[in-house]
Amino acid sequence: NIYGANDNFDLDDGHVLASLIRRCYDAKRDGTPFLVRGSGTARRQFIESRDLAHVMLRMLEQTAVRLENPYGATSLYDANSGPIIAAPDPSDEVSIRDLATMITRHVGCGPPIFNNNFSDGVLAKTVSNARLRSFWPKFEFTPLEVGIRHAADWFGQRYVCAAQEKVHQLRAGRESDL
Repeated sequence: NIYGANDNFDLDDGHVLASLIRRCYDAKRDGTPFLVRGSGTARRQFIESRDLAHVMLRMLEQTAVRLENPYGATSLYDANSGPIIAAPDPSDEVSIRDLATMITRHVGCGPPIFNNNFSDGVLAKTVSNARLRSFWPKFEFTPLEVGIRHAADWFGQRYVCAAQEKVHQLRAGRESDL
């Protein structure tokens, strides 16, 4: 699950982390509860988009080295070893309940309220990044709390601007009615 700046923050078809950020901002603005679909027990791994970009750049650099010196570099692409999964460590997997609580701490809306009338989906989608770690064992993923802060701040800046623009449009509309 990728998240970060420029994500899809749509409430219905956005990515889970971005949608929760949006839902929390809306709840804060409207003074309503922060509603989260499902029980919150599902667990997911999250990768900030900048981390994914860094992994992809490293893969491209490694491929370039391989093309320049085909006998002296270890290949990233080995059909017998499987794909390289760009994901944080399985131990970094987090429940949706914990994710919503982290978002609440940063955005400042009320505590999450879980709606069990919605499905949790697959309870865990854990993937192994062992192959990625075999190439870059010291790669440091952005801690989830830090990534949430980056994404929420990015969205919050645009959220306030969009609200101000809407007020401006409403005022302009009323003035044109006069």
